[in-house]
Amino acid sequence: VSYDEIATAEIDWRWPGHVPLGTLTLIAGDPGVGKSFLTLYMAGVVSAGHEWPAPPILDTGFSILDSDASCEENPRYNPQDEPGGLQMAAGISGPGFTAETAENAEEAENKSETLNPKQIPINEITMPKKDCFASLAMTESPTSPKGYEGRPASPVGSVIILNNEDSAERVIRPRLEAVGADLSKIKTIPFVRHKDKSGNEFTEYFNIITDLKELEAVIREEPDTKMIVIDPLSAFFGCIDMHKDNYVRAIMTPIIELARKYNVAIVGVMHLNKGSSTKAIYRMMGSMALPASARAVWLVSGVPSNPGDRRRLFMPVKQNMMESAEAMAFTIKDNRVVFEEGTVNIPAEVALSPKSNMEAPERNR
Repeated sequence: VSYDEIATAEIDWRWPGHVPLGTLTLIAGDPGVGKSFLTLYMAGVVSAGHEWPAPPILDTGFSILDSDASCEENPRYNPQDEPGGLQMAAGISGPGFTAETAENAEEAENKSETLNPKQIPINEITMPKKDCFASLAMTESPTSPKGYEGRPASPVGSVIILNNEDSAERVIRPRLEAVGADLSKIKTIPFVRHKDKSGNEFTEYFNIITDLKELEAVIREEPDTKMIVIDPLSAFFGCIDMHKDNYVRAIMTPIIELARKYNVAIVGVMHLNKGSSTKAIYRMMGSMALPASARAVWLVSGVPSNPGDRRRLFMPVKQNMMESAEAMAFTIKDNRVVFEEGTVNIPAEVALSPKSNMEAPERNR
């Protein structure tokens, strides 16, 4: 087939800028950071047609401070106290309010109101009280990315959840109810029936390798299916070694083709390995074939350098369907995910930095 015979098609998003339809998206993170909470939140949005979080876009910048005195004397460090600090805070990245676009320096200095009582003030660098490693400077931008205008509601669709780690009765259903999901549109495959060589019937957990036809049958029964959550992905590989690149590709190719065939978003949850690399793409459990086959990869992490902060960061690791993506912050309240307004731009590599590196400036005082 020559490419002049292939019709051009627009990229279709289930969650604009985050989760594309017709392919695989991965969400990775350490145990207990809220990955499953997040996928159930997504299932609730899709099943009930709720609004996706569409924050006002903020250009944010990350910088590492080497001024020990500023950390020691005041946990909230004002960049205007340092030479060039105002420019660092106001003009780190992209369009927005910068010292250069302000009419004068006083206008820049006066623009220090708080975006949100629970967020970081504009033109200030908020420092953790016990650590001086991470700093943020946030500036407003009047623009919104394509697909976010007007806080778009998700078209209603069915969701299939494959999760064999959490109790359906005690964990999954209560969390779905907390986010206002339409439970009638959320399905699961608790087990699959098979027959042995003697014709005796037995049941076992769903397996991506042997039971893909059963998954396709559920999609056909629910033709409005728009999302499939596999949590965690490794639990449904059977006895296959996930570190073997050729094995993983042989398994993932059919399931990605299934997503393409029915225009369904497949969201796989992964854990991180125990490696020391700060390159986020290399911290995924198993073969590199998994993040390589996904078109979008996201990291969920706590706030670096501040374990007491209950917020979670949802950060892009890989995005093949658009030029760039924005990170966001959320908290878990009353059994549900609540996204904060605005975006943050803490790189995933910073969130994965070894603790020893983050504490080094404190020790060098």
